[in-house]
This record gives sequence, C-alpha cells and structure tokens, in this order.
Amino acid sequence: MTATTLNIDQAGPRFACGISQCGACTVIVDGVAVRSCVAPCSGVANGAQVSTLDGLAKNSGKPNEKLHPLQTAFIAEQAAQCAFCMNGMVMGVKAWLDRRIASGNVSVPSDDEIRAFLSGKTAESAFPYICRCGAHNRIVRAIQRAAEEMGGMNTSTISRRGFLAGTGTGTGTGTGTGSIVVGFSMSATLAEMAHAAPGAGGSLAVDSWFVVSGATPGGTGTRVTIYAGKVELGTGIQTALSQIVAEELNVEMSQLAYVQSDTDQTPGSTGYTAGSKSVQNDGPPMRRAAATAMQQLYALAAAQFGVSVSQLRAHRGRIG
Repeated sequence: MTATTLNIDQAGPRFACGISQCGACTVIVDGVAVRSCVAPCSGVANGAQVSTLDGLAKNSGKPNEKLHPLQTAFIAEQAAQCAFCMNGMVMGVKAWLDRRIASGNVSVPSDDEIRAFLSGKTAESAFPYICRCGAHNRIVRAIQRAAEEMGGMNTSTISRRGFLAGTGTGTGTGTGTGSIVVGFSMSATLAEMAHAAPGAGGSLAVDSWFVVSGATPGGTGTRVTIYAGKVELGTGIQTALSQIVAEELNVEMSQLAYVQSDTDQTPGSTGYTAGSKSVQNDGPPMRRAAATAMQQLYALAAAQFGVSVSQLRAHRGRIG
C-alpha cells in the first residue's frame, strides 16, 4: 500500500480498514486482485505486472485518453456516492470479469452472482468489497453494463435517465434539466381521453417519478409506483417520500410501491442519499409532481362523468 501510494504516487488505492476486509486498497497483480494494505512488496515477484486504477485507462494522460468500460459504466450509472470504495469495486471486478471472459464465459453476470462476488462468498472473492453509502444497486447495474461491453455483448438500450437528459430544457448555463414525467396506465375509457388532459406545466428537475395505475382486472384498485433515486438506509426516506405522494394523490400507503436506486428507471439526481437531506431535496418537487398528476386525473374524471372538477372528490385512490 505504501509503495503504490507514496513511492510511485498512485492515487487510486485507498487505505481504509488496514486488515483486508473492505477492498478499497485493491490492486491487480498478474491478473489477480490483491489487497495491498496487507501485501508486502517482498511477496510480489520481480517483473510482476501491477495494475492500479490510475493506469486503467488506455493511453492515460494523452489527448485521446480512453477510459476502461468499467470506468465509463460506473460514471454512466452514477454508481459512486462518496467514491472512497470505488477503487476496490472497479479493480476487483475487473480482475473477476477478465477471468470470466478468458475462460470463455462472456455472459453478463446476474444480480445474485455480482452480489455474491462483492460479499466475498465466491471462489474468486474471499473477502468482501464494502460500500457504506449503500450504492449497491447502482454498482450492480454498472458492473452489468461494463460486462456487456467487455464481453462483446453490447445489448444496452437507452435508459430513462438518458431519455431525460436528451429531452432536457436549457437552463442558460450550458446544461439541461429534464422535465417531470408522470406516466398513467389507465382504464380504456380514460386512456381514450388522455389526449385531452392538461399539460404538466413547467419543468421540474426531480430525482423521482411515479406511475399511477388504474383498477386491475383482479379488482385490486389503484396502484402507485414511485421511482426514487434515494435509497432507504434505515432513516425513513422511503416512508417520508411515500407519505408525501400518498397525501397528494389521496391513496393509502398500502397502495404504494417504492422502487429505489434503479438507474434504468429513476431519472436525474438531486444529490446523494443523506438522511433527512434527501427528504428536504426531493420532498417538495415530488409533492408538486403529485399535485399536478392529481389535477390531470380530476380533469380526466370530469370529462368522463360530464361534471365540473369542483363536484369531484378523491378518496383512497378513487375519484367520484
């Protein structure tokens, strides 16, 4: 560890636990992931190839620098929060995927395979790779994204995050902000009138969206699925954001489903998950989005029933 960070000025490996239990210090020695915090220089053979995160990019330091697929995937999926663990995640996974591909296995590893590897429960990984920020869902997606490219199986399609980035409106600062998207899966009658629904109005850069589904054939009633970029880490974020949406849409908490940290489904980012700060940042725009959706639903119901909106009331997911 000292040799890589001080003697040859490599910034990638991080000193953390010091006992080979977190993975932040990982380097690759002749294709094998090694925890450098406990690996003496005397244990590295003369002429061995030692790879660090700093040298992972091809032609590093040159104008035509090309990042490794794992690096681009972790960036694309926004898999890092504090990023202290990223060195270990990237280097450990690189060694693992390289061995899989060399053995002829070019398939994209499943969620369970990746979780087992990161947990240190496989033959390829005797020790865990720890992320204390709770970004594991995004890390899993980043690994799968990189595996597609590394194995020559680039079957990826545009994600919802990419869609919002591509349709964002200018802010005058050279960047764009995605408009709030609220999807409605309605009954046939309402769907036919959806074209007459009022627009959402305005542009909100939010970290969540939701889908309101109408009554199902089984009679289970209205269902609201919230897609949130914030992760429940035991601080009540899921409950708080769900309560905000439930109040505005006049539905029961039992009618809500919460999908978290799936970067293919959750758009944008208002920052990392940070306890009550997440509710402060995401709560107000989510409330406004839910209120706008409620107005649209009232308008659709009024058109269907032939009455004015003022005559309608919402209760437990029903308007009448």
